Amino acid sequence: MIRLRIANETESELLRIDVLDELFEERYEGAGDDGAFLRLADRFGGEKGDEPLYRLVQQLYDFAQSHPWPEYWLKETAAGFEVQNIAELGKKRMGAEHPGGRAAVARRGYFIA
Repeated sequence: MIRLRIANETESELLRIDVLDELFEERYEGAGDDGAFLRLADRFGGEKGDEPLYRLVQQLYDFAQSHPWPEYWLKETAAGFEVQNIAELGKKRMGAEHPGGRAAVARRGYFIA
């Protein structure tokens, strides 16, 4: 018989750290692809480890989970930082809600209840 229980706060935090360790290890192993992860770790990591970057990733995850469609919010937020040139950067509406609203969300393939 399988017995299930809800993890306590300490166990939950340890699981999150294990997942982050595994994710970072995978990213470091594949870092030679385009160097983006190494640049990220260099800019946001600490001098002696990745703890500041871990905290940043955890905060971003927690904040995204507070939104009704976390994946949509993450993708749209990241898209707000994608620019082809400096002139385009001035036209971006950083932090603004997507102008298409719910219809735009649906067109992008996200389910809306």
